[in-house]
Amino acid sequence: MSYEIVISRVKKIESDLVKIGAKGRGLHEKLSSIESKLEEKLIKKIRFAASVRNKLIHDDDVELTADLLINFQSVCDEIDKDLASSLSLASTSKSNSKDIGLVEEFINASPLKKVGIVGVGVAIFSYLISR
Repeated sequence: MSYEIVISRVKKIESDLVKIGAKGRGLHEKLSSIESKLEEKLIKKIRFAASVRNKLIHDDDVELTADLLINFQSVCDEIDKDLASSLSLASTSKSNSKDIGLVEEFINASPLKKVGIVGVGVAIFSYLISR
């Protein structure tokens, strides 16, 4: 019964990651594909959940104790809450955005706006390469 809890909780996390745009075969791979969209604390929690699930399934010497299950469920509750917030933000930004791509938006922008966009891009690029 408790193995079912672990598997179902991880499946839900995986499903939520896909809704945010994750791609890949397993939970670790999906998480890696969207790490830049998530906070480090959340990433660590998801990696913990994935590792517990993997160890329970693949390692004969790992047992799901009551303490581990309680800790696992607590972490999953936090993950669910954080991902729900991320999903909410993602849907809000999609509903507020125009139906044109970034390239089209740039092409249709005024010359002054284009200068501003390029200036910000150069500043960000300069900052990133100086790190």
